Amino acid sequence: MRNKGLLLTVIATAAIGIIGSQTARANLLINGSFEIPTTNYSLIGIGGEPPGFGWTVTVNNVEVKSNSFYGFNFTPYGTQLLDLVGTGTGGGISQTFSTVGGTVYSLTWAHAGIGNATSADVKVVGGVKTLLDVTDTEVGTQNPVFTTTTVTFEASGSSATLSFTDTGGVRDNGLQLDGVTVTEAPEPASMALLGAGLLGLAAVRRRRVA
Repeated sequence: MRNKGLLLTVIATAAIGIIGSQTARANLLINGSFEIPTTNYSLIGIGGEPPGFGWTVTVNNVEVKSNSFYGFNFTPYGTQLLDLVGTGTGGGISQTFSTVGGTVYSLTWAHAGIGNATSADVKVVGGVKTLLDVTDTEVGTQNPVFTTTTVTFEASGSSATLSFTDTGGVRDNGLQLDGVTVTEAPEPASMALLGAGLLGLAAVRRRRVA
């Protein structure tokens, strides 16, 4: 019984370590919640990206907007978001980040449509290989609610490029983006140990209560 209790404690400790490591997994992207530049409203075009912005404008122009611009708390992360279509029709951004070939990564982004129905192509490319290509379609409303999507992809080399490109052909209001992250996905073995560890934590707690 004593050895069993020790094993449970060890597993529980391992689980705590795994939880900590998953929490600490760094976002590989710069400015994923678009808090730079600090602004009420900024129109950013190709070649006009401000220091710290982290993204490259690839089509037309985009807008960074704050909650105060909308007049209510709209953004799910921080106080600013990115509108994928600035003035005119169409818009796009991209960012290149470091990867390790053969490693699985999680891409997460929060998205909404405001005013107009719209859509965007979400793509990750490694070298000449497309690692991920999905379409984000939004039904525009006057009281939009953000939805969070997470997908995974496997890196093919030392870097990859993430892009969001408007495909809806709308004018002005495009896809509203916030909270974009790329992190290394948890390994299946780690998740299995985490599950065992959580059970161990519950068992240790029961033993202490008893």
